[in-house]
Parts: sequence; C-alpha cells; structure tokens
Amino acid sequence: MSTFTLITGVSRGLGRGVARSLAAQGRSLILTARSGAAAASLATELGPTHRAFELDVTNTGQRTALGHVLQGTQLSCVIHNAAIYERSASPEAAARTMETNVLSPIRLHAVLLPLLTEDARLVLVSSGMGALHGYSQAIVERLQNTTTTAQVEQLVRDYLTATSSAKDATGSADAAERAGFSRDPYSASKAFINALARAWAHELPSRSVIAVSPGWVQTDMGGPGAPRPAEEGVARIVEATTAVQVRSGSYFEG
Repeated sequence: MSTFTLITGVSRGLGRGVARSLAAQGRSLILTARSGAAAASLATELGPTHRAFELDVTNTGQRTALGHVLQGTQLSCVIHNAAIYERSASPEAAARTMETNVLSPIRLHAVLLPLLTEDARLVLVSSGMGALHGYSQAIVERLQNTTTTAQVEQLVRDYLTATSSAKDATGSADAAERAGFSRDPYSASKAFINALARAWAHELPSRSVIAVSPGWVQTDMGGPGAPRPAEEGVARIVEATTAVQVRSGSYFEG
C-alpha cells in the first residue's frame, strides 16, 4: 500500500511550494487548505496521485470529517504548516493565534494519529521568532523540559489566562511579559510549537518529530522585504522531511 504525505495550508506561500517540491520528488500528497478550491486546483496541477480536502485547522467538524474520509490511508509524513500572523498583541489576536498555531495542530494530530506509519515523520513549521529571548527562567525551564502534549496545552492556557484579562494590545503584551512569556503572540506560539516537537518525540518514540524554521522569506506572511526568497524556506521544510542526522524533537534550521 502506498503512503501519503499530508500538508496543511497549501493554498499559498510555503505550503504550496512544499507541495510542488515533494510532488516533483514522487511523493503522493494529501493537500489541505481553508479553501477547498485552492487545494483541489493544486491537486489537479500536480497530478492524479494527489488528493485534496478543505480543512480549516480550527474547525472541529472538518478535522473529524477528514479523519473519517482518510480511514485506511497510511501517512508516512505530516507537515503542520498552516498558521496565522496577525501582527497584533490584542487579547483577541492572542487567542486566535494560539488556537490556530498551537491548539489546532494538537487536535489534528489526535485525529491523524491512527493513520501514521510506525516510522512516520512529523514536521512542525516553526520560526526563528520562537527563540526564548525575554522569557522568565521559570517559563524557559518549562518549555525546554516539556515531555507531554498536556504540558504544552497548560502553557497555552497560562499564556491566555494572562492575556485575556487585558483591555487592549499594550495591556495584553504587558500581561504576557509579567507572566514570563514573549510580548508577541506569534513568537510565543512558535516557542510552544518547538516545545510540542519535544513532547511528541517523547510520546511517539518510534516516529521522528522535527520543528523547522524556514527563515524569514518572501511570502505573504514574511512580506516583500524579507531577506530570502520563498524557495529557500521551501527547501528547508522539504529537507526536514528527509534529513537523517537530526534528533527527534529537535529544532531544525536547514
């Protein structure tokens, strides 16, 4: 039975580029995006061995439906790429960022877990913005010593408890800093993603889990002023799907 690589967030940018690169290598892909039409268009472009599904990673019903329709499918690789960057520290932006960038990969993983091959690779697209500068020592220790998904979820809850009490973006950022976290929700979400890679490495010892930074590249998210072309970020993520000299749970920069 052939195996598939599943990628979230393929409608544009890095996700779309990674899909094209992996398809060129002969991988069979399951392509997902909030726009089902965009995913389907890409599948048509890449060829008949690829499948496309509409998936908003924050949508419980769509996650569950995907799990049902993929029953019997074997996943040798999952690339958790879908994410948002709102460039705001408001309590609402912080909540949306955590829901999309951290909690949704956790919930999607629970749906896909029965489909993973015994040696599957899980790739979490992270960022250099997830570096632990400015965090309290207590939070740094929690992040660096994470061994379970539940611990990551508790970190998210603690962060949101702090930020949700604020009335505006400045108050939310101040509250996050007082609680020992980054002032920026996106940066915090990527720090949590790096911790999640370590947790999954402990929880799934037969699989390989990597958090990868594509670098600051020229995409809609990175902006036209980014110093590197999108192709470099795509290459880093693609390399993370096959690199052998990487310890499971580690942070990979290509």
